[in-house]
Amino acid sequence: MFEKLRDPLRKYVDFTAKFFAWMPPNILTIVGLFLTLVPVYFFSIGEARIGGFALFITLFDFLDGAVARYTNRVTLFGEVLDATFDRIADGLIIFSLGLGSFISWPFAFILLIGFYLVSYTRARVGEASAKKVKLNVGLAQRGDRILLLILAGIFYTDGIETLKYSFNTIELVSVLIGVLVWHTVLLRLWTAYKKLKDLDYGK
Repeated sequence: MFEKLRDPLRKYVDFTAKFFAWMPPNILTIVGLFLTLVPVYFFSIGEARIGGFALFITLFDFLDGAVARYTNRVTLFGEVLDATFDRIADGLIIFSLGLGSFISWPFAFILLIGFYLVSYTRARVGEASAKKVKLNVGLAQRGDRILLLILAGIFYTDGIETLKYSFNTIELVSVLIGVLVWHTVLLRLWTAYKKLKDLDYGK
């Protein structure tokens, strides 16, 4: 969903990158991680709506890549650093949702593993196939997950009665994200099985 907006939005992101061209892309990546602490803080103290609005800060994450392209400073280490810090940011966000009592800790653990596996399967398959296979399948790309959490936070409501249980919007959306995440993991494993099998037979 959100990934489909990348190309239409790229010209705006690239335009914004001009104003940050003086900063090294890796420094922007580090700054982006520290900015993530803002929504993390508000979610952790139970301020869902402020946390939802503050999550817009994570859009800053697009700038490091845009600046790298604009200034011709794209590096392999930059890609690794960005991916690593994205995983740290994901972990902090999920941790803050548990700390703020929006989701239970057992579910937060399951969600965290799913978040990591979505990225890990793509990276591992790329390595196993010498980058001949790129796994972009699935409905739980990082941008989609962040967008759903933004909406759940901004329109936060507690005491939603569903199937004789009481939920809040972040909890419901987190369940949806969890289903999408694990569906994406299984889909990527199945896709990897088919594509890597073809490479094995082609040896």
